[in-house]
Amino acid sequence: MAVLAATDRQARPVLGDRGRAVLRTAVESDRGSLTVVVAGAPELTRTLDLVVRREPSGQVENGPRRAELIDARLAESEAAVTGAVPVTGAPDLLAGIAVAARGTPGTLLVLDSGITTTDPLDLRLIGWEADPAEIVERLRTADLLPDLRGWDVVLVGLGRVAGGQAAPGTAQLRWLERFWTAVCAAAGARSCVVDPVLERPADPDPTIRSTALVPVPVVATVAGPGGVVETTLPDSLLGFGPGSADLAPDAAAALAPVIAAYRSGPSRVLVAGFVAHWGSESYRAELSQRRADAVARLLGSLGVPAADLTARGRGAADGPAASTTGGRFDEAKVVANGIRRVVVTVEPRR
Repeated sequence: MAVLAATDRQARPVLGDRGRAVLRTAVESDRGSLTVVVAGAPELTRTLDLVVRREPSGQVENGPRRAELIDARLAESEAAVTGAVPVTGAPDLLAGIAVAARGTPGTLLVLDSGITTTDPLDLRLIGWEADPAEIVERLRTADLLPDLRGWDVVLVGLGRVAGGQAAPGTAQLRWLERFWTAVCAAAGARSCVVDPVLERPADPDPTIRSTALVPVPVVATVAGPGGVVETTLPDSLLGFGPGSADLAPDAAAALAPVIAAYRSGPSRVLVAGFVAHWGSESYRAELSQRRADAVARLLGSLGVPAADLTARGRGAADGPAASTTGGRFDEAKVVANGIRRVVVTVEPRR
């Protein structure tokens, strides 16, 4: 069983090494079928018998042509997957998985970027800083999880994008893996593995442009007057979880522009932490300070002396209007405004 959301914002689906291995095992063992479910386009659903048979009798082929026919059946199966055309609108991948899982349990290949724009998994609203466990719990409470009991799930091609959608960075790929494996576990899957496909993506039909783009956080560096260099680091790139000041293992990579600016000449470095307007003022001040301190410590480990470093927590310096709508906290607005961030300023010493 394979499920995918063939949209104009992701590369054409591929089976990947694990998917091809699953199909080869099924074909060589003379059992099963492949059903390709395109989320949001039920008319494209297609089922192929994976048993290698003789023509015209339909008996299982065990003769000299068996190897040739196995290769042909595998090629036909892969073509059924890669030939899925982009559909209009924003297909619901979660609903597509639920449809596919109604079949007899076996192996479910989820061939998708994992970047969704349909409620309740609209990443434009959820943001890359959200806790996957909390999202999955909300899905469970709302009875929106598919029933994956008995299924072995293979997530193929997470993060493979096209059609103008920005590619997720390392932190976002890690978030996608955590989220979708959490969905699998909560839905009762027997197993769940990730196949990080490295094949070069092929753009879908360029004439179709329907699905919304999902903003992907990036490091922004601006050189100002007097040699001042300001680098803005979104929390999701640093790896901060909700209420946490723990950096991701690869957070140092995001600080490369800061280190380059510091090494250009004698400088002082100011690290400022910003959080959303949520919780008490003391909570916001304390969390923003801990995050600024964490980045400062990392800069210290990268060669910036403590004497050149200053870390300050700015709290919710953007004010309540940037984080709320009608007086209520608005996560989508926080994500859109890039509120949660650490800003590092490198100033030349005079």
